[in-house]
Amino acid sequence: MPSIDSCRDFFPEPKHIPITLLKRWSKEATRYRFFCAEEVNKGTDCRITAQSDIYNGLRVHRINFNRKKVADIIRFSYDNPIVSDYFQSLLSAIQPDLIHITGFLNLSMAILDPIKKGAIPTVFTATDYWCFCPKSNLLVFDRSLCNTAEV
Repeated sequence: MPSIDSCRDFFPEPKHIPITLLKRWSKEATRYRFFCAEEVNKGTDCRITAQSDIYNGLRVHRINFNRKKVADIIRFSYDNPIVSDYFQSLLSAIQPDLIHITGFLNLSMAILDPIKKGAIPTVFTATDYWCFCPKSNLLVFDRSLCNTAEV
């Protein structure tokens, strides 16, 4: 059964994905899928355009959409039903036995709905502070530490 790694972007460089893991995943490429949102501010509307490709033997599902074209950009940043619907169809097609989430930025928390509906075991590794801080880095605009986020 395949597994899905859901991440905010897919830059397969050593600083983003340890090269040893990349090599391991390449040997077992049929088991892993990556799902990410790359371009979220381009396009004529908020509909998803998707592409799937293979990078060093790894299957990557990339979505693009324009969240600036929705009525409530703040809501869609945290609860995007368009991404949720697309992710539901991807889960139905792949039927993963495990999902690993490394971030919600650009995907929104809405990806949890289809995961919960399918009762798919899920692991979350927080790689930033997006769940607690709108800028995802716990810094305010002058680069000082934010003291209002509750972690």
